[in-house]
Amino acid sequence: YSDKYRCKNCNNEMEYYKQIYLGPKILVLILDEVDRKGNLFEISLELNINSYLFEKNVYEHFLLHEFTRNTVIYSSGEKPKNLLFLKEGKLSLEIKCSIIDLSYLIKDLYDNLVSNPLFRELTSDIKKMILSKETTNILKKIAYDDSLDKALKENPHAIEEFKKNKKFNISELNSDEIIGIEEFFLNTNYISKCTVNDRRALCYSFPIKHITQILKEDHKVLITFIKTATNKIISLIKRLDNIKSHSMNYIKVKFDYELKMN
Repeated sequence: YSDKYRCKNCNNEMEYYKQIYLGPKILVLILDEVDRKGNLFEISLELNINSYLFEKNVYEHFLLHEFTRNTVIYSSGEKPKNLLFLKEGKLSLEIKCSIIDLSYLIKDLYDNLVSNPLFRELTSDIKKMILSKETTNILKKIAYDDSLDKALKENPHAIEEFKKNKKFNISELNSDEIIGIEEFFLNTNYISKCTVNDRRALCYSFPIKHITQILKEDHKVLITFIKTATNKIISLIKRLDNIKSHSMNYIKVKFDYELKMN
């Protein structure tokens, strides 16, 4: 089974051991094989990893959960306790807020990202590689865009519409996704509601307190974690900005039409 688990950049046992912490696809494959064969020691021999270390630091903390359609796995505002690794099925992430609140959320995500204390653990070169100046400037332009302020001034008759809470679907997640890494990295509560959008979904959970310890002990894993979380937060900011722009245009067109009809 080694070939399907082996990562291309792992040259020895310890490098591979470090990679498996936050590699969701590799983790799911390993845990699936353990569940199927029921022999962690045998699998560890095939993978050429230390079975004691893997069981003590990784495997024993994973739990497999099965959820049925429409089950709410977590809600907005809840405090994350686990990272979730989606093995099978589809999940939907949605938020319920106003366009004004959405604009504040984008700013908060940007501010918390660029000021995150974990970046202090990196050299300047590695930080620039993960979050370049160009990307930072793009995100800052999105976060501090004044189009909403202009829209409110130009459309005073539509202010209540901008304040109205609405549901927005922000993402559809498929297998091999890590769920909750954005909130963990930003040290915040869940910003969205996560719901099963399939006949069933299977997820492995891993306690955040153990992830925190791993990050303290292994700098290479920390770099991988920061890179993964940063990329997902950047994507999230861009998706939320797209939702904001489309919603603002819809409100403007809707009220312009109503004014003309009246």
